[in-house]
Amino acid sequence: MVRFRVRELAEAQGMNISELHRRINLTTPTARIGRSTIVRLWHNQDANPRMDSLTAIARALGVEPGDLITSEPRLGNSNPAMLVAAQA
Repeated sequence: MVRFRVRELAEAQGMNISELHRRINLTTPTARIGRSTIVRLWHNQDANPRMDSLTAIARALGVEPGDLITSEPRLGNSNPAMLVAAQA
């Protein structure tokens, strides 16, 4: 499962969503990234962001685009009741 680290990396630099949006506009003025795109990535609600959006966000954070993405192992069954039953 892919997870975006936008929030984690921004907060490590003391930024909130508004500050990140402002910094994107300063570092990549030609990028047309709306606040809603940043919010979706901040909360991991955008499964298919555009590469130019990730590039602009990465530039604003001073990281490589690949640093924004991490993968997490997917549990075989995310149903808590099934996990408890399997452990019994």
